[in-house]
Amino acid sequence: MYKNNINLQTSCTRDEALALLLGLGDQRILPIEYDPNIPEGIDIESDFAFWIEEYLNDEFELLEGEYELAILKKEPIDIIAKKLEDLNKLKKLISKAEKYAHYFDDEISKGSASAIRLNKSNSEHTPHYTLISIYQWAINTLKFPDISLDSFIKENTKLAELPLKGIEADKNNDQPQVKKRKLKSQEQEEAILVEIKKLGHDPKSLPRIVSGKGGVKSQIREILENTSLFLSRRIFDKAWERLRDSRKIADKN
Repeated sequence: MYKNNINLQTSCTRDEALALLLGLGDQRILPIEYDPNIPEGIDIESDFAFWIEEYLNDEFELLEGEYELAILKKEPIDIIAKKLEDLNKLKKLISKAEKYAHYFDDEISKGSASAIRLNKSNSEHTPHYTLISIYQWAINTLKFPDISLDSFIKENTKLAELPLKGIEADKNNDQPQVKKRKLKSQEQEEAILVEIKKLGHDPKSLPRIVSGKGGVKSQIREILENTSLFLSRRIFDKAWERLRDSRKIADKN
Protein backbone atom coordinates (compact mmCIF):
# COMPACT_ATOMS: atom_id res chain seq x y z
CA MET A 1 0.00 0.00 0.00
CA TYR A 2 2.32 2.84 -1.11
CA LYS A 3 3.44 3.38 2.51
CA ASN A 4 6.89 4.51 1.37
CA ASN A 5 5.67 6.59 -1.57
CA ILE A 6 4.79 10.26 -1.55
CA ASN A 7 1.06 10.89 -1.82
CA LEU A 8 -0.17 14.46 -2.25
CA GLN A 9 -3.83 13.61 -2.78
CA THR A 10 -5.88 16.24 -0.94
CA SER A 11 -9.42 15.30 -1.91
CA CYS A 12 -11.69 12.31 -2.46
CA THR A 13 -15.12 11.38 -3.82
CA ARG A 14 -18.27 11.04 -1.72
CA ASP A 15 -17.96 7.24 -1.74
CA GLU A 16 -14.31 7.37 -0.71
CA ALA A 17 -15.16 9.85 2.06
CA LEU A 18 -17.83 7.54 3.45
CA ALA A 19 -15.33 4.67 3.39
CA LEU A 20 -12.91 6.78 5.43
CA LEU A 21 -15.63 7.67 7.93
CA LEU A 22 -16.48 3.97 8.31
CA GLY A 23 -12.87 3.03 8.97
CA LEU A 24 -12.34 0.93 5.86
CA GLY A 25 -8.71 2.02 5.49
CA ASP A 26 -6.76 4.39 3.27
CA GLN A 27 -6.68 1.81 0.45
CA ARG A 28 -10.03 3.25 -0.57
CA ILE A 29 -8.48 6.61 -1.50
CA LEU A 30 -4.97 5.61 -2.63
CA PRO A 31 -3.92 4.06 -5.95
CA ILE A 32 -3.93 0.27 -5.87
CA GLU A 33 -0.55 -1.39 -5.70
CA TYR A 34 1.21 -1.93 -9.04
CA ASP A 35 0.29 -5.23 -10.62
CA PRO A 36 2.88 -6.51 -13.15
CA ASN A 37 0.20 -8.62 -14.85
CA ILE A 38 -1.74 -5.55 -16.01
CA PRO A 39 -0.92 -4.71 -19.66
CA GLU A 40 1.03 -1.54 -20.39
CA GLY A 41 -1.05 1.47 -21.37
CA ILE A 42 -3.80 0.80 -18.82
CA ASP A 43 -4.24 3.77 -16.50
CA ILE A 44 -5.09 2.13 -13.19
CA GLU A 45 -5.82 5.30 -11.25
CA SER A 46 -8.20 6.84 -13.79
CA ASP A 47 -10.03 3.56 -14.46
CA PHE A 48 -10.51 2.66 -10.80
CA ALA A 49 -13.77 3.91 -9.28
CA PHE A 50 -14.79 2.95 -5.76
CA TRP A 51 -18.49 2.67 -4.94
CA ILE A 52 -19.24 2.26 -1.24
CA GLU A 53 -22.62 0.63 -1.87
CA GLU A 54 -21.15 -1.88 -4.30
CA TYR A 55 -18.34 -2.64 -1.84
CA LEU A 56 -20.75 -3.25 1.05
CA ASN A 57 -23.10 -5.32 -1.13
CA ASP A 58 -20.20 -7.51 -2.26
CA GLU A 59 -19.00 -7.93 1.33
CA PHE A 60 -22.51 -8.81 2.51
CA GLU A 61 -23.00 -11.40 -0.25
CA LEU A 62 -19.61 -12.93 0.57
CA LEU A 63 -20.15 -13.17 4.34
CA GLU A 64 -23.75 -14.30 4.00
CA GLY A 65 -22.65 -17.00 1.54
CA GLU A 66 -19.87 -18.18 3.86
CA TYR A 67 -22.27 -18.37 6.80
CA GLU A 68 -24.90 -20.32 4.85
CA LEU A 69 -22.25 -22.64 3.44
CA ALA A 70 -20.88 -23.31 6.94
CA ILE A 71 -24.38 -24.33 8.06
CA LEU A 72 -24.91 -26.47 4.96
CA LYS A 73 -21.58 -28.26 5.46
CA LYS A 74 -22.34 -28.70 9.18
CA GLU A 75 -19.14 -27.00 10.23
CA PRO A 76 -18.23 -26.93 13.96
CA ILE A 77 -20.41 -24.64 16.09
CA ASP A 78 -17.55 -22.23 16.84
CA ILE A 79 -16.86 -21.71 13.13
CA ILE A 80 -20.54 -21.09 12.36
CA ALA A 81 -20.71 -18.67 15.31
CA LYS A 82 -17.70 -16.76 13.98
CA LYS A 83 -19.25 -16.52 10.49
CA LEU A 84 -22.47 -15.18 12.04
CA GLU A 85 -20.52 -12.69 14.16
CA ASP A 86 -18.72 -11.35 11.07
CA LEU A 87 -22.03 -11.05 9.21
CA ASN A 88 -23.67 -9.18 12.09
CA LYS A 89 -20.69 -6.81 12.35
CA LEU A 90 -21.11 -5.97 8.67
CA LYS A 91 -24.83 -5.36 9.16
CA LYS A 92 -23.99 -2.81 11.86
CA LEU A 93 -21.44 -1.21 9.53
CA ILE A 94 -24.06 -0.96 6.78
CA SER A 95 -26.45 0.71 9.22
CA LYS A 96 -23.73 3.19 10.15
CA ALA A 97 -23.00 3.78 6.44
CA GLU A 98 -26.65 4.69 5.82
CA LYS A 99 -26.61 7.24 8.66
CA TYR A 100 -23.32 8.78 7.55
CA ALA A 101 -24.56 8.99 3.94
CA HIS A 102 -27.67 10.91 5.02
CA TYR A 103 -25.68 13.41 7.03
CA PHE A 104 -22.94 13.78 4.40
CA ASP A 105 -25.44 14.47 1.62
CA ASP A 106 -27.42 16.84 3.82
CA GLU A 107 -24.21 18.80 4.49
CA ILE A 108 -23.07 19.10 0.88
CA SER A 109 -26.60 20.11 -0.17
CA LYS A 110 -25.95 23.39 1.68
CA GLY A 111 -23.77 24.50 -1.22
CA SER A 112 -21.42 27.37 -0.39
CA ALA A 113 -22.50 27.20 3.27
CA SER A 114 -21.39 23.57 3.58
CA ALA A 115 -18.58 22.69 5.98
CA ILE A 116 -17.50 20.03 3.46
CA ARG A 117 -15.68 21.93 0.75
CA LEU A 118 -15.56 21.08 -2.94
CA ASN A 119 -12.08 20.81 -4.45
CA LYS A 120 -12.50 23.23 -7.36
CA SER A 121 -9.03 22.46 -8.70
CA ASN A 122 -10.07 18.90 -9.45
CA SER A 123 -10.98 18.54 -13.13
CA GLU A 124 -12.61 15.10 -12.95
CA HIS A 125 -16.30 14.67 -13.70
CA THR A 126 -17.03 13.19 -10.26
CA PRO A 127 -17.04 15.85 -7.50
CA HIS A 128 -14.11 15.65 -5.07
CA TYR A 129 -14.15 17.10 -1.56
CA THR A 130 -11.14 18.24 0.44
CA LEU A 131 -9.93 15.72 2.99
CA ILE A 132 -9.25 18.33 5.65
CA SER A 133 -12.83 19.66 5.51
CA ILE A 134 -14.20 16.10 5.78
CA TYR A 135 -11.88 15.48 8.72
CA GLN A 136 -12.98 18.67 10.53
CA TRP A 137 -16.67 18.00 9.78
CA ALA A 138 -16.38 14.45 11.16
CA ILE A 139 -15.02 15.81 14.45
CA ASN A 140 -17.48 18.70 14.77
CA THR A 141 -20.65 17.04 13.47
CA LEU A 142 -20.25 13.28 13.83
CA LYS A 143 -18.37 13.69 17.12
CA PHE A 144 -15.31 11.73 16.02
CA PRO A 145 -12.37 11.72 18.45
CA ASP A 146 -9.97 14.64 18.03
CA ILE A 147 -7.28 12.62 16.26
CA SER A 148 -4.71 14.00 13.84
CA LEU A 149 -5.49 14.38 10.14
CA ASP A 150 -2.78 11.82 9.34
CA SER A 151 -4.36 9.28 11.70
CA PHE A 152 -7.80 9.98 10.26
CA ILE A 153 -6.56 9.17 6.75
CA LYS A 154 -3.93 6.46 7.33
CA GLU A 155 -5.02 4.72 10.52
CA ASN A 156 -8.77 5.07 10.25
CA THR A 157 -9.44 1.31 10.51
CA LYS A 158 -9.57 2.01 14.26
CA LEU A 159 -12.67 4.13 13.63
CA ALA A 160 -14.74 1.09 12.65
CA GLU A 161 -15.60 0.41 16.30
CA LEU A 162 -16.70 3.97 17.09
CA PRO A 163 -20.20 4.15 18.58
CA LEU A 164 -22.94 5.98 16.75
CA LYS A 165 -23.08 8.94 19.09
CA GLY A 166 -24.07 12.52 18.48
CA ILE A 167 -25.32 12.03 14.94
CA GLU A 168 -29.02 11.67 15.71
CA ALA A 169 -30.92 14.96 15.59
CA ASP A 170 -31.45 16.38 19.08
CA LYS A 171 -35.13 16.88 19.83
CA ASN A 172 -34.28 19.99 21.81
CA ASN A 173 -32.69 21.89 18.94
CA ASP A 174 -33.77 23.03 15.51
CA GLN A 175 -31.79 20.44 13.53
CA PRO A 176 -34.25 18.70 11.18
CA GLN A 177 -34.48 14.94 10.89
CA VAL A 178 -32.85 13.69 7.71
CA LYS A 179 -35.21 12.11 5.25
CA LYS A 180 -34.13 8.59 4.34
CA ARG A 181 -33.04 8.22 0.73
CA LYS A 182 -33.29 5.20 -1.48
CA LEU A 183 -30.17 3.11 -1.89
CA LYS A 184 -28.56 3.36 -5.30
CA SER A 185 -29.11 -0.39 -5.76
CA GLN A 186 -32.87 0.15 -5.33
CA GLU A 187 -32.84 2.97 -7.87
CA GLN A 188 -30.93 0.76 -10.33
CA GLU A 189 -33.42 -2.09 -9.97
CA GLU A 190 -36.41 0.23 -10.32
CA ALA A 191 -34.90 1.78 -13.47
CA ILE A 192 -34.56 -1.66 -15.06
CA LEU A 193 -38.15 -2.63 -14.16
CA VAL A 194 -39.47 0.65 -15.63
CA GLU A 195 -37.68 0.04 -18.95
CA ILE A 196 -38.92 -3.56 -19.11
CA LYS A 197 -42.50 -2.32 -18.78
CA LYS A 198 -41.88 0.42 -21.34
CA LEU A 199 -40.99 -2.32 -23.84
CA GLY A 200 -44.37 -3.92 -23.13
CA HIS A 201 -43.10 -6.90 -21.13
CA ASP A 202 -44.15 -8.38 -17.82
CA PRO A 203 -40.99 -8.44 -15.64
CA LYS A 204 -42.02 -11.83 -14.22
CA SER A 205 -42.70 -13.34 -17.63
CA LEU A 206 -39.89 -12.23 -19.94
CA PRO A 207 -39.66 -13.74 -23.44
CA ARG A 208 -36.85 -16.25 -23.77
CA ILE A 209 -33.86 -15.42 -25.96
CA VAL A 210 -34.29 -16.39 -29.61
CA SER A 211 -31.17 -17.64 -31.36
CA GLY A 212 -29.52 -14.86 -33.35
CA LYS A 213 -31.49 -12.09 -31.66
CA GLY A 214 -30.74 -10.00 -28.60
CA GLY A 215 -32.87 -10.63 -25.54
CA VAL A 216 -34.67 -8.20 -23.29
CA LYS A 217 -31.62 -7.91 -21.04
CA SER A 218 -29.39 -6.69 -23.88
CA GLN A 219 -32.09 -4.21 -24.99
CA ILE A 220 -32.41 -2.75 -21.50
CA ARG A 221 -28.64 -2.67 -21.01
CA GLU A 222 -28.24 -0.69 -24.25
CA ILE A 223 -30.81 1.85 -23.03
CA LEU A 224 -29.38 2.30 -19.52
CA GLU A 225 -25.67 1.68 -19.93
CA ASN A 226 -23.43 4.70 -19.26
CA THR A 227 -26.20 6.59 -17.47
CA SER A 228 -25.59 7.98 -13.97
CA LEU A 229 -26.96 4.78 -12.39
CA PHE A 230 -25.03 2.39 -14.63
CA LEU A 231 -21.52 3.64 -15.22
CA SER A 232 -20.35 0.21 -16.43
CA ARG A 233 -21.72 -3.05 -17.82
CA ARG A 234 -20.68 -4.84 -14.61
CA ILE A 235 -22.91 -2.60 -12.49
CA PHE A 236 -25.88 -3.27 -14.78
CA ASP A 237 -25.26 -7.03 -14.74
CA LYS A 238 -25.09 -7.08 -10.95
CA ALA A 239 -28.41 -5.19 -10.70
CA TRP A 240 -29.99 -7.62 -13.17
CA GLU A 241 -28.70 -10.57 -11.11
CA ARG A 242 -30.19 -9.08 -7.93
CA LEU A 243 -33.58 -8.82 -9.65
CA ARG A 244 -33.26 -12.44 -10.78
CA ASP A 245 -32.31 -13.62 -7.30
CA SER A 246 -35.21 -11.76 -5.69
CA ARG A 247 -37.55 -13.11 -8.41
CA LYS A 248 -38.66 -9.65 -9.43
CA ILE A 249 -37.82 -10.70 -12.99
CA ALA A 250 -38.18 -14.16 -14.48
CA ASP A 251 -38.55 -15.89 -17.86
CA LYS A 252 -41.79 -17.24 -19.25
CA ASN A 253 -42.48 -20.83 -18.27
